[in-house]
Amino acid sequence: MGHKRRGERGKSFAAILAEVEASGGPGESAVAWSQPVLDGEFTDEHGVWWQLRGGDALMPWKRVQQLLGDPEVRVLRVYANEARDVLPEERESFAAEIRPYLTDTVVRTAGDYTDFLAGEFKDEHHNHLLVVEESC
Repeated sequence: MGHKRRGERGKSFAAILAEVEASGGPGESAVAWSQPVLDGEFTDEHGVWWQLRGGDALMPWKRVQQLLGDPEVRVLRVYANEARDVLPEERESFAAEIRPYLTDTVVRTAGDYTDFLAGEFKDEHHNHLLVVEESC
């Protein structure tokens, strides 16, 4: 994975979202949403820089389960321009929702274009973060 220019490294996820919202939406020029897992890095709302562990977004389901089960690991669900924490008490139902997509066992109905991508991130202090990106 190539390195981002130094000026891009400091841009927070919140700042990227603000740029997207300021773009005006439909009818304006297209703006790409931030995709931390695909980008391989991001800076959170507290200014902490996170880097994708191992540089590979294809995590085994067993590792996703381990991270979801650890209350010390922050879990973020990212969809379009919204990122929200998945609280420990929500993780069991969240796991049930994403498992079929991450294990390729989903049975799709007509018009179901939903997909999920998970990535494990670490900061400079070796804290873990699980980011699950939802797309349609």
